[in-house]
Amino acid sequence: MRAQKALQKRTNRKLHACHSWQAYFYCLLMLVLVVAPGLSAQTTSTIAGTVRDKQGLPVAGAEVRVTSSALAVERSTSTEADGSYRLGALPPGIYAVKTAKDGFQTELFKDVEVTLNRTLVYDIVLEIGSVSQTIEVSSAVPLLEPTISSTGTTITPQQIEDMPINGRNYLDLLQLVPGVALNRQSDPAGDTATPILGERGGNTLYLIDGLPNRDNFNGGPSAQFNQDSILEFQVVTGGYKAEFGHASGGVVNVVTRGGTNDWHGGLSAYYRSSAFDSSDIPNTSSGAPFLNRWDPTAYAGGPILRDKVFFFGSAERILESRQLNFVFDPTLPKSLVDFEAPFNKHSLTHDTRGRARLDENVGQHRISEQINYTNSHLTDYLPLLAANSLPDTRQNLDGRTLMLGLNDLWTIGGANSWIVSSYLQYRADPSRTSPSHPDSGIPNNLFNRFDTYDSGGLFGNLGQVSFGPGYNPFSFYQKYISVGTNIAKQFGPHILKFGWDYQNTKVDGAEPNNFFTQLFATEADFTQFGPIDSGVNLITLQSGPTPKDNQVHIRNNYNGVFVQDDWKIAQKITLNLGLRWDYDSRFPNNTDFSPRIGAAWNLAPKTVVNASFGIFYDQFRAGVARDVPGLGGANIQRERLLSFPRLFYGDPTNIGRNFEGRGRPTVCLSNTLTDAQVAAQGTQCINPANNAVLGTTVYGID
Repeated sequence: MRAQKALQKRTNRKLHACHSWQAYFYCLLMLVLVVAPGLSAQTTSTIAGTVRDKQGLPVAGAEVRVTSSALAVERSTSTEADGSYRLGALPPGIYAVKTAKDGFQTELFKDVEVTLNRTLVYDIVLEIGSVSQTIEVSSAVPLLEPTISSTGTTITPQQIEDMPINGRNYLDLLQLVPGVALNRQSDPAGDTATPILGERGGNTLYLIDGLPNRDNFNGGPSAQFNQDSILEFQVVTGGYKAEFGHASGGVVNVVTRGGTNDWHGGLSAYYRSSAFDSSDIPNTSSGAPFLNRWDPTAYAGGPILRDKVFFFGSAERILESRQLNFVFDPTLPKSLVDFEAPFNKHSLTHDTRGRARLDENVGQHRISEQINYTNSHLTDYLPLLAANSLPDTRQNLDGRTLMLGLNDLWTIGGANSWIVSSYLQYRADPSRTSPSHPDSGIPNNLFNRFDTYDSGGLFGNLGQVSFGPGYNPFSFYQKYISVGTNIAKQFGPHILKFGWDYQNTKVDGAEPNNFFTQLFATEADFTQFGPIDSGVNLITLQSGPTPKDNQVHIRNNYNGVFVQDDWKIAQKITLNLGLRWDYDSRFPNNTDFSPRIGAAWNLAPKTVVNASFGIFYDQFRAGVARDVPGLGGANIQRERLLSFPRLFYGDPTNIGRNFEGRGRPTVCLSNTLTDAQVAAQGTQCINPANNAVLGTTVYGID
């Protein structure tokens, strides 16, 4: 008690020092670290219900005890006057629910599977008899949640273990969730890769054990995890409560495996070869494209100190050589095919993933520390959206992700306890992108192909093809520090919860210099003169005026606070009410308040009707600000040059005719004849008095 008073005095002194609005959140951060350092309640669940006798009358004072021998978790409470009970702060796992009362037989639910972020309702009926008599009751998990208005699906441990996943990416199981469109033909970080209920995929919030795991720069999830380290995950598709913020799309809420009182582990080796595949290329008998993939994994978990300290660790190494499913267009000029053929190499992947987690039961605290590290190297990567790109446009991608997390789940008090959950996280994510074949030595060209000088209008009649890298290597280094806490307690029919989240974002790097050309030429001229001297070139140069202008230094501080109330206004009707406030320092707006209103009506034992309304704000996207100097992005300028290497001869677009009537008189312009040939034919110009040749290059700056 004396120590608690001293702590309270120190805390009060810290709060009195917070004289300014800017200092308020830093003082609150200090309070979190002092009072409740470091599992968010979004990763735990609740078992609730009523206890009645055979006549349907409530049984007050019955003891309800929930235990998990594997997790060394035990919670107990006594039923209220109306027979209701509620036990929260339960990590995912297998539990036993035991109910006892003098004058009644003891009732036991065994092997109750508790998944994350759910309220499982077990209404218990006690039989008259001796408390020493025990009745075991079927413990099927309720399929419906009669008190929740949000929509979503939980991918269970059994599904993760049993479902075949090509490539062992556990997020492929998102396709089991109604309302989620999984498009593996799009780049994983793109907005079309995983849209949820029509929202852009980049608006999805990813959480790992309550810790943020969204890549704010490129989009999609940040840290990667091997399948063996994932316990389960929940996808909330809409109507979620105020405790979930910093996103306007869905929520992918993941829980990883931890150690238990029983040692368990496994070894696996995943091997895939094109020798077992059939070809997916139409009209070919050459077999499937070459593929050789090795994916060995190992994991182990168990008690270091039984009932007190637990460990889990996993490792994975992915080695893959893949022939890209690429075929040259048979209509391409032979000279271009011959030039590109040496660059048509296999894509090579080297990916290493390691993870370790410690869980400790210390008094009323359940503390978790975790480290996750990923090192990826991918050569000759072919972007999925670059359908018309030739081999020398491919990229090398190098990236590492380090995540350190500290979580604490703390129950204060007896039966109806305060539940305090907090987290602290550091995440670093350096990445580098470079052209796979800079030795091709040419800028990036988008070739608009013509078969003759008068075909295809402006963009040609043979389609487009892109070749040449056209940029220099570039790197970015993302760093995030995140901290948050929330507190929950039941007051009669109300379950109140309030909390705070904070994230500091730093992105440093430099944008590349780009040299991009749109080439308009006939294929015959391209073969004769090459990509530099044929047709018309619309050249775009993108770079900073100085090397310093290419640098990116993005900084953002995010704060979010919320309060919510799950109010049971009737036996079968629950209101989910909440209000959230979000604030990004790079887009300062003090009015980003998000009301959340939902209702759940347990109309019948197998029917729940719900409805919800809410306002949701997406988070600051560092990747959008990378070229906005006022937000810390690079100062990139674009210069465009229109080049006629052979003057206007060999111009299939007739762009040159747009310059007629500007400057000194001359003969008519032609894309096939010289001036002397035109004059000899006596051809009449549209405006014969005012024709001009302006030279080989016209300059302009955007």
